[in-house]
Amino acid sequence: MATHFTRRGPQKSGPRLTNRGIVLAAVSILSILIGAYLQERVVTQLALFGLLLLFISFTLCWLNVKKLEVVRLAPSATHAMADFRIELVVTNRKPWLDSFALELEDSLLPYANRGLLANWIRSGGHCRMAFATRLVKRGILERASVTVSSSFPFGLCQISERRRLPTHIVVYPRAITPKRLGYHYDSDYLEGAQDAVLTRDLLGDLHGIREFQHGDPIKSIHWPATARSNRVMIREFDQPMPEKYSIIFHSYAPEKSLIWPDAFETSMELLAGLLYFCAKQQVPLDFTASFNGWRTIQVQDPNNLSGPLNVLAEAVHQPDKSLNQLIKTVKTIPGQHGLFIFSETPVRIWEPKLPSLPRPVTCLDNTDVQVRTPIFGGSA
Repeated sequence: MATHFTRRGPQKSGPRLTNRGIVLAAVSILSILIGAYLQERVVTQLALFGLLLLFISFTLCWLNVKKLEVVRLAPSATHAMADFRIELVVTNRKPWLDSFALELEDSLLPYANRGLLANWIRSGGHCRMAFATRLVKRGILERASVTVSSSFPFGLCQISERRRLPTHIVVYPRAITPKRLGYHYDSDYLEGAQDAVLTRDLLGDLHGIREFQHGDPIKSIHWPATARSNRVMIREFDQPMPEKYSIIFHSYAPEKSLIWPDAFETSMELLAGLLYFCAKQQVPLDFTASFNGWRTIQVQDPNNLSGPLNVLAEAVHQPDKSLNQLIKTVKTIPGQHGLFIFSETPVRIWEPKLPSLPRPVTCLDNTDVQVRTPIFGGSA
């Protein structure tokens, strides 16, 4: 949803002479001196006309940018490195004077594409300019400036006004799905497949039939479907849909360990991908993170991930020296939940220290995925 932001207190600066204007001013002053010395009225009159031209240019240049209102239309949220649309609306509030040859430079645009030109805005009229851009880093963008400049008329003077537009754009991390996650989970179950026919029974179990692929076990061939379609079809194993997904992120930094800041940023991108990965199943989810004070965000509508994504946008790396809080949190997760535990610290360091749980647990880091099978009779 787009929101608009108007100007607030432009930083004004008066018109200044361009190189062309400096040359005209110097020639005019020199001509006045020469004309006075030689007593040539024509030379003096031409010099005075040059100074008058500078004064008229100075006045018109100042009036050209006076009473201009700049509004930016921008989305309230976006993902880092994702293109989004922005509009600039420039309105001429002058009651009697048009504006010409306005140059606008928006700091949200890439450097090479910042120059925008409005050739003519009539009195009381407006000009709309749309463009696509992207933001590189996650976070919250509070301010972004627009510079309005003009050298109308004649290019003898130039005036620039920098307007800081109050902006509030939440930049979510770029969403990257962990590549190895599909190796441990049936891709048709979590992501769906074009050739699979999927249905869900009253108990929530998922059933599907797809075409045979190299490596599939022969015992999984669905013979009735094979006979009907004249193609070898495979019966998907029943996959129980969890009541809810629980995603837990922790930063574990044991003694004498070193975690690069880039690893945390990569984790934020993978976490965003994991959120979308789970949301595709249309199952509610809970998100708990150490950088959020171990508070749990409940997402009842999988199509609306703004809650956890907002937290990821503002996340600050706060590593823990122990796993006590993680273990305490894991033990509170109901058994019907599908559980993901994520960290930028390698899985091999912290996974063996987790308690035995009577449910599958997917442990992830930035490069690895390990699935803990349920240990019945273990401590919960």
